[in-house]
Amino acid sequence: MWYDRFFVYAAGDDYTVSITTGEITRKPTGAIADGQTVLVDYVVALGSVSDAMVEQAITESGEAVLALVATPYHEAPTQGLVIGATHWAVAAVCRMRAGATLADSGIASSVARAAAETWLGLAAQYDQTGRSFLSRFASAQPSLRAGRNA
Repeated sequence: MWYDRFFVYAAGDDYTVSITTGEITRKPTGAIADGQTVLVDYVVALGSVSDAMVEQAITESGEAVLALVATPYHEAPTQGLVIGATHWAVAAVCRMRAGATLADSGIASSVARAAAETWLGLAAQYDQTGRSFLSRFASAQPSLRAGRNA
């Protein structure tokens, strides 16, 4: 009988995964040696988003956009405002999915935590790109410079 030992490496400790490209990168401080061959196994985890979740995200982002942008833009939204609001709505959906991922798993397993962290990373990216689009239309409010939730 032939047996080949295997090790399970931990995301974050031994390697990182880019949420935008899917690229896996060895961490120099992790347990994977430089130049070591590793076998990768993965499961694609899809999450569904309900209509109610989308409605809530649109409402949340719409209210945040109205509070942020100068009044003259409230009645005549431009493409930049629509794109910024859409990014903030997607960020809200990502935050909701992060919470749902942890809630659905019962006990917060390492897989659920990793999935929730991925959703939160996406939320942060969409928050940032939304803020970039919306900053051109912002009232003179310090909240945009300090971050959306300041």
